[in-house]
Amino acid sequence: MKRKCFTCLLFVAVLAFPSVSHAELLFDTTITVFGTGLGAVNTLVTVHDPGGPGNQNGTESGCINQNGSFSPCLGGVEGGDNTAINNVLTFDTVNNFAAVVNIAETGQDLTATVTDLYLTFCSGANCHTAFYNGADLSITQGTGTGLGGSGFTFRLSDAEFALVQALGASVTVSGGVQFLNGSTNDGNDTVHVIQFADTTQVVPEPASLSLLGCGLIVLGALSRRTLLRK
Repeated sequence: MKRKCFTCLLFVAVLAFPSVSHAELLFDTTITVFGTGLGAVNTLVTVHDPGGPGNQNGTESGCINQNGSFSPCLGGVEGGDNTAINNVLTFDTVNNFAAVVNIAETGQDLTATVTDLYLTFCSGANCHTAFYNGADLSITQGTGTGLGGSGFTFRLSDAEFALVQALGASVTVSGGVQFLNGSTNDGNDTVHVIQFADTTQVVPEPASLSLLGCGLIVLGALSRRTLLRK
């Protein structure tokens, strides 16, 4: 009986800790974005692919590396569509980071689909890269959380931010982005980087809470049964 009770207690202890799905860059609609212009924000990458010959294959993508080069990109991002402003940025690591995607689509179709996005953080020779590994995400111009509906934010998860902070007091930031083939029109789309005070807390999912409740009921029944036998 003692072994059974111990097993049950272990089961409940495991349930008491919420399960957090693996994620690195999280799409977040709760962060307000300030500033939209190329010269007014910390622009990381600017890409343009209207379709056509050469690199204009309809898959709009680009990146910047820590050394300022545009190739090769990471995580399957094709690259080749960099235009206008591209920068390696420097930040302290006091506050969390988010990549902000801004689209400037032309015509009547104002939606583009993000397939790949990443940020690389380096302090000296030590680097860490966080990827957006969610499903392809369609974003529509005018529905973001910034001025005029701009700004679609992808923040570092708490675990990723902890890894970035471990690099040091300041980091240089590079990264890349890619859109679904044919989902962009003849406009410049950008990624810039912001920092924000991270006040999020890990909250147990409803399913975890239900399992925890069941575990406590089972534990209570076993304890009562043990008392009745004494």
